[in-house]
Amino acid sequence: IIGALNSIISMTSLQLAVKYSNASTAATLVASNPIFVSLFASFVLQEKYPLKKYIGIGLGFIGIFIFSLGKIKGDSWLGIFFGILAALTFGLYTVLMRKYTKKYGPLLVTAYSSLCSSFVYIALLVAFRKFAIPTQVDFVGWIIVIYLGLVVTGVAYLTYFKAMETLGATQSSRIFFLKPVVATVFALILLGETLSIFKILGMLIVLISLAL
Repeated sequence: IIGALNSIISMTSLQLAVKYSNASTAATLVASNPIFVSLFASFVLQEKYPLKKYIGIGLGFIGIFIFSLGKIKGDSWLGIFFGILAALTFGLYTVLMRKYTKKYGPLLVTAYSSLCSSFVYIALLVAFRKFAIPTQVDFVGWIIVIYLGLVVTGVAYLTYFKAMETLGATQSSRIFFLKPVVATVFALILLGETLSIFKILGMLIVLISLAL
């Protein structure tokens, strides 16, 4: 169930955010998940923070709000909503998975989380009559699919859970600090996307909040 919170809800919300907004917008909103990790960890895990941490959480929400005001061509309020939902649910997923990574280790947690989520995905696809085996995917397409499955999902989550086991939920989530910068650079170069002043300002405030 916890695995589905990430793979089904969060990842689907991410794809919808990309569909209804720009890639850089979706990446920046999802990268704000450490704000939600800190918030949920203080309630669920009873983690205590210094004052500057709570100031950082507040700044983070302000940054998201300002970033949302900077809509450019290709953005929509629906896409922004799904981006925030993806960040919120992934933040909750990270906090809930913390005790399992400490008890069972990152490899087992990653394997079972992915396996259970796969069954849920298949059940949903069958229920909505969307299940189909791809027959018109070329070689490059299969390479991309394999990369997404092995590297983006397998290796990325394994190393993330290992970091969470060692550093804790809040500290390990800060690696997402790099995501909006990297994604925005790629979006500018590969997709020709643009940035507004509000987006730049909001992104900077979010990054500052994560550094506190």
